[in-house]
Amino acid sequence: MCSLSGITGLFSLSPACGRWWRWPPWRGPMSARGCGALSRSPYAVVLGWGLIGLLLLSIVPEKKERYMLPLMSPLALLVAGLLRYWQSADPARPASVLDAFLPRIWATLLLVLLLALPVAMAVVGFPGFGVGSLRFGLMVALSAVLGLGLIREGVLRGRVSFLISSTLAMVLSIIGLAMPAFPRWEARRDVAGRQHMREVKHLPGFRGVGEWYSLDTLHVKQVWAAGQTVPIWHPTIIQLSVLTHPIVAVSGQPAEERLPAGWAGFIRISRQDSFYLDRSRNSGVWFFSKLEPIDRTSR
Repeated sequence: MCSLSGITGLFSLSPACGRWWRWPPWRGPMSARGCGALSRSPYAVVLGWGLIGLLLLSIVPEKKERYMLPLMSPLALLVAGLLRYWQSADPARPASVLDAFLPRIWATLLLVLLLALPVAMAVVGFPGFGVGSLRFGLMVALSAVLGLGLIREGVLRGRVSFLISSTLAMVLSIIGLAMPAFPRWEARRDVAGRQHMREVKHLPGFRGVGEWYSLDTLHVKQVWAAGQTVPIWHPTIIQLSVLTHPIVAVSGQPAEERLPAGWAGFIRISRQDSFYLDRSRNSGVWFFSKLEPIDRTSR
């Protein structure tokens, strides 16, 4: 069982483990085995923290990956407690079957992932990442060296310290060698010539207009793409009659269909364009409209 002195190691290791928690070797049975090391109240508090957070997040109807961020801290602490338990174990004392089995499973998963990385780079074949590129050569060399080490120190011996170092090395190599290809992977199905929020907002007719409003509920991703607040606005004729400066209205339908009856007596739509909500061919279309007040004194 974990000693109380392991708590200091738990908190000192937690920042590093927070970077690794999303990899399969850190989840599932690994965290379950960490529960077996809960011999003191701090570990129980961390376990309760994670379980309560998971329960609250399970109640939320919509499930997104970022909603799991509050669980990163308790998961990192639990994993750090498990690692501390393994590293502080008496080598003269025979390990349990589970303690001997799990590090080897961890090493096997790392080995499979490590071998799959250069294969994936070769199959995808993006320029600068495929066969013959510098990144591909470095990944092959890393896979060969680290793979041999994982077989010897991880699969055969189950050395936890080597597995920690190998995991960190793999994360850094993926960030440096493979992650730069992610934008190209996302854009592989883009339809050429389609405009999105980021492009349309820089068109001459809309550039420089400070106030944006949404005549419908705009998804938060589109608000991020706009780079500014886009409050929901359902204008009345009175509000349109006192409008003194141009604004941009965003809507799921053409603006003239979303404005109240009689709008043409107070404002005009001087520019209208559209943008797509996503990258696929079936993504929805929204409309940009520049609304300008009519100068009634010149009539």
